[in-house]
Amino acid sequence: MPAKKSAVPTMPFGLDKARKFLDSTKSYGIVFDKDSDGICSAALIVKYMRSRGITTVFAQAKDETGINVSAGLLEQMNACETLVTCDLPIDQSGFVNALNVKRLLVIDHHTPVKNMSSKSVVHINPRFEDAQIYRPTSYLAYALTQPFSLRYAWIAGIGVLGDYGLKDCKDLVDVVARDYPQLVTKNPYDQREMWKSGLGMLSAILAAAYGVKSSTGSTQAFEIVSHAERPEDVTSSELMQYYDEFQGELERVIDDFERNATRFSRANAYLYKLDSKYKIMSVLSTLVSEKHPDAVIILYRETAYHVEMSTRCQSGRIDVAEMMSALTRGIGTGGGHPKAAGGEADIEHGEELLERIRRKFEGLN
Repeated sequence: MPAKKSAVPTMPFGLDKARKFLDSTKSYGIVFDKDSDGICSAALIVKYMRSRGITTVFAQAKDETGINVSAGLLEQMNACETLVTCDLPIDQSGFVNALNVKRLLVIDHHTPVKNMSSKSVVHINPRFEDAQIYRPTSYLAYALTQPFSLRYAWIAGIGVLGDYGLKDCKDLVDVVARDYPQLVTKNPYDQREMWKSGLGMLSAILAAAYGVKSSTGSTQAFEIVSHAERPEDVTSSELMQYYDEFQGELERVIDDFERNATRFSRANAYLYKLDSKYKIMSVLSTLVSEKHPDAVIILYRETAYHVEMSTRCQSGRIDVAEMMSALTRGIGTGGGHPKAAGGEADIEHGEELLERIRRKFEGLN
């Protein structure tokens, strides 16, 4: 498939400022979301900086649920003079007021609450330019580091596929299809088909690293991707042991979902309590929503302190980010993207949150 005439994508809002920020940076730390978009966007930034002779003080995946980080990670972040964050909506986080760094670059694509840009902060989000645009953070990192990043289009493609951004990032997909035809299907813009591709396999490998080893696995995956020169460097790595283990558990819980999820038939919604030792909820919600694209999927699990939820509605019939924000109001936090969102509440509010969900969907019956 021929690539478009220009391989350089149109730069969304503020990427020139972000490039100047990076090019004036001499030392930095980087924190990223635990999923493939967070991992791949951070890997692209670190590769670019490494090509300029600049290495990180530290690089770590977010290590708490929701939009939170641990006290230990926050301390590391504040010890940096310059900090870069990837795929983290820190404008709406619980730790933003405790963040104290001299220079901050935020590269994100979640629906923003506010623009944090100031003399010391560069806040990049394409939704400042267009509220409806959907460009995952891996795409932004790819655009930001051009032309260096062209050789690593496959890494950006992993993150974009993992975050359901193929249709809005066709220029990137064209480059991947041209340079790495073995990684794509006949229609590389088809999200469902692309899960079966080589790129889909790579995205699943990164998801498995988090699923089996939590944020430690995401950081391990980042280390491998940030040093990879070709896709085979990932598929021949120690991450494959996590992939094999994770796939077996996925098959079990998908079968259990189909048999035991509570269905609100007239509302076309499903509620399912997940019981697994793996961090599998986000991947599971995506997979079952692919099977039921017009349904609202709500998965939840209970920990010692929280009830955590992952929601999907692939057709966009219901904006699940707005839904989760409303359902958790006053008892927790919720939000994300219109088709994919999450939320959590303290365990003492767990039953109230579940009751709100039941009332909502029983009310639609």
